[in-house]
Amino acid sequence: MKTQNLKILTYLMAIFTFTILTMVGCSNNPLTSENGNGNGNGNGNGGGSGSETAGIKLNVITSEETDDPSANLSISEAKALLSKIEVENSSGSREINMNSLVVNFNLSGDVKQVIEKSIPEGIYTKIKFQLHKPEDFETVSDPEFKTGTSGNQRFSVIIKGSYNGSAFVYKSRKSVNIVLNFHQPVDIRNNMKNITLLLQKNLWFISNGITLNPNDEDNSDIIDDNIKRSFAKAFKDDDKNGRPDDN
Repeated sequence: MKTQNLKILTYLMAIFTFTILTMVGCSNNPLTSENGNGNGNGNGNGGGSGSETAGIKLNVITSEETDDPSANLSISEAKALLSKIEVENSSGSREINMNSLVVNFNLSGDVKQVIEKSIPEGIYTKIKFQLHKPEDFETVSDPEFKTGTSGNQRFSVIIKGSYNGSAFVYKSRKSVNIVLNFHQPVDIRNNMKNITLLLQKNLWFISNGITLNPNDEDNSDIIDDNIKRSFAKAFKDDDKNGRPDDN
């Protein structure tokens, strides 16, 4: 009887040991780790590529055209709130930045980096973003974009300068969605690509060859439309010279 009990006890201990070893082995299985997409950014849009370095560096450059000396119009500062920045390929859109981002434009014509973001590998054909007027409940890092909660106290674009000797601060109260096709499709394969947006600031305050007074509220709709179409091009610019790459 004692021999039989000893055999049963030995059998139960073997089962217990096997169970413990199996549980430890499963806990070390990398397939069950929390960041299962492998890209480390926690956004869950790895796209199955397994790459950690594919992505975009988004830049902005303003056109080299100078201010209009004949009308004594000069621009000293320009900035905008950008949000809902996405790139698109045949599989859909990939998020770059969805929150509002303050962008101070470099008016000297130099390329300025705005944001850098990892995205799945692929061939991308267009970029989408919004010139964003803050919501009444939204907090903005630059208080000039929101001086109150009413619609007339929240702004998407702010441009400062002088016109015929008088200072002006032009503030757009419109949110505008912009879609730009890339100059050529951008192939992102295990690397970071520079994408540059060309902004033609010389278009902002002109209509039919006539310079518009930024202080005249009757010109607001035309100026707002000009700001939208001043985002003229988007292209791969890995040498960051403000011109489209050859390939």
